[in-house]
Amino acid sequence: MIGFHQNTHQRLKMEDLAKLIQEFIHLYQAEPVFEGENLIGANFVKAPFSGATITLEPGGQLEWSSSVSPHWSALAQELDLYTQALTKIAKALGFYFLSLGYDPFHSLQNMPRLPKKRYEVMKNYLPQFGKSVHNMMLGTGSFQVSVDYTQEEDWKKKLIASQYLTPFVIALFRNSSFEETALRHYAFRSEIWEGMDKKRVGFIPQSFGNFQYQNYIQFALSIPMLVVMRNGLPLDMGGKSFSSFWEGKEQIPALQKDWSYHLRSIFTWVRAKNCLELRAADASSLKINLAQAFFWIGLLYDPLNLENLYQKAQNFTLAKTEERTKNLIKNSLSKAEKEELKKECWAWIESAEIGFQRTEMQKEEWALQKFQPLQTLENLWKEKLEQTETLEQKIAPQFQSLPEKDKKRKWVDFFQGQGMVFG
Repeated sequence: MIGFHQNTHQRLKMEDLAKLIQEFIHLYQAEPVFEGENLIGANFVKAPFSGATITLEPGGQLEWSSSVSPHWSALAQELDLYTQALTKIAKALGFYFLSLGYDPFHSLQNMPRLPKKRYEVMKNYLPQFGKSVHNMMLGTGSFQVSVDYTQEEDWKKKLIASQYLTPFVIALFRNSSFEETALRHYAFRSEIWEGMDKKRVGFIPQSFGNFQYQNYIQFALSIPMLVVMRNGLPLDMGGKSFSSFWEGKEQIPALQKDWSYHLRSIFTWVRAKNCLELRAADASSLKINLAQAFFWIGLLYDPLNLENLYQKAQNFTLAKTEERTKNLIKNSLSKAEKEELKKECWAWIESAEIGFQRTEMQKEEWALQKFQPLQTLENLWKEKLEQTETLEQKIAPQFQSLPEKDKKRKWVDFFQGQGMVFG
């Protein structure tokens, strides 16, 4: 989420975010995380958030990583409690947070930069390979779902199925049309990722063929290094070969933990670590975020749906998948392609509902009644894929002639009505 001051709508800076994190630490007896003298996060060790973490992204975006959830309703309960806590703390401090895919108000020059050394390395190294690095680091926000796997075959099928669904997820959960209070984009956050270092973003080329763990390892080894951590601080390894590093050809001895850290420098739509991170969706309201989790559970944890997706993906080459995704992000699909996407997306929503019921991962009926994930998915499909205009596009002309501060206040009120404001 992206934080702002209530009165001025200026972005929160390091000292503001430290106050917020300190309140979480005080209220929930969390463990502080420092880099030097800077408070940059918190690890929660007690209920109700045991296992969760707060961290800060390069522009001060607040990242909440949930604890491992045994079922969907447990995730719903944790996120519900967290957003209530965030709203209360932020409001008391005079802040609010927007859960959107991109900062809707500020130019890149007016976004804060956090003094984290890992981000300094990224800021200096990555722009050589893509024009959108600073936009990604400072302005974006997402809601990522992580799924586990049982063994190599399950890992392979879930990864390939998730990649196949990526264009549908971008279309359904896009929430980043704004730039500097104007509607200028179809899916700006995804557009930004398309403008990044081609080696470490997008789809995994090796997955379009005979794909196993070993193939992913070879892919990860081919990605140039960014940093390694020593004594809690990052050391610049920008551009060095991990293979050479691992073989002892660099001055710094390699450690086992360096491999795990290296995997974090890969930014593909689906990222493989000890789980699979599904990274295509923009941040949104709590109901929409939970609907996304519902969607993934119903399709990836149900064996029938997973097999159907995996077989469907076999008909798509890397080039075809990249072309479809790129055209979708640019809103340049043909009329026939849009209709095909719309129909298939609806079919996957219906399949997700059936699959979710078969997984028995709902557990508690209250969460389904409160957050209505299926109804939320159906409403998203109508707004994002069936209608010719989104709600934002319909009301934007009413705000364009207003003074800048009034315009921002109107948009905040609009986002509040959509459940995307916390504070």
